[in-house]
Amino acid sequence: MQRLTAIALAASLCCAGTARAADPVTIGVVLPMTGIFSAYGKPYADALRIAAEEANASGGVNGRPVTLVIEDSQASNTVAINALNKVLQSSPSVIFGPGMGPPILAMLPTIEKSKVPTIAAPSSRSVTEKGATHFFRATSSDAVGKEDTVRFLVGQLGLKKIGILYIDSEWGYSARDNISLYLKDIYGLAPVAEATYQPTDKDFTAQIRQMTEAGVDAIVTQGYPVDEALIAKQMQQAGVKAVHVGSGTLCNAFS
Repeated sequence: MQRLTAIALAASLCCAGTARAADPVTIGVVLPMTGIFSAYGKPYADALRIAAEEANASGGVNGRPVTLVIEDSQASNTVAINALNKVLQSSPSVIFGPGMGPPILAMLPTIEKSKVPTIAAPSSRSVTEKGATHFFRATSSDAVGKEDTVRFLVGQLGLKKIGILYIDSEWGYSARDNISLYLKDIYGLAPVAEATYQPTDKDFTAQIRQMTEAGVDAIVTQGYPVDEALIAKQMQQAGVKAVHVGSGTLCNAFS
């Protein structure tokens, strides 16, 4: 709640010259509320609603109530752009976006044109490599997280046969490339197996078999909440003994 209030306060101060005390501080929200990524969007939206309610119960922001305008980005970059345009019609002071790289990349031109500060937490490397001036990443990129993963697996656990199982998207490629980079640069190693899958896949037995046949002693996965949970379940069912390090969404899947 304190973070949301601070963001809303900063946003309200930006337009303090035109806003009246009774005018709400409008916060736009673009999240996948339906479709295969809804496990990502719904908890995020619930947290924002709770934060807004708590902020308003405490008197709002400088006496101004906080209002959320939420639009569904579904699992489509095109829909995400349309949802962003709908949110912009409400003249928001700030926008919270989906925590996934592909829709953010699709939304960036509109975000820059609107000049509305937009905050999201994708770890895809490229979202902050486009020269955007109005998009702000709220989490570290894979360039940071995957170095920690490699140092943990190889440096601390002494494992050297690393497999990478990742979703077929920029986010997945980001994980693959960064893991491969750090394995080579720090330890002179290369992944012993790589496998990818489509966002709609539900059966990962072929990719898991590829990993085990390559003799991996660790598997790093990068996917969205539902498929990360399915991968973990199917690995367990297959009796995989290799260490499994999931992306941050794996925590989301089991929360």
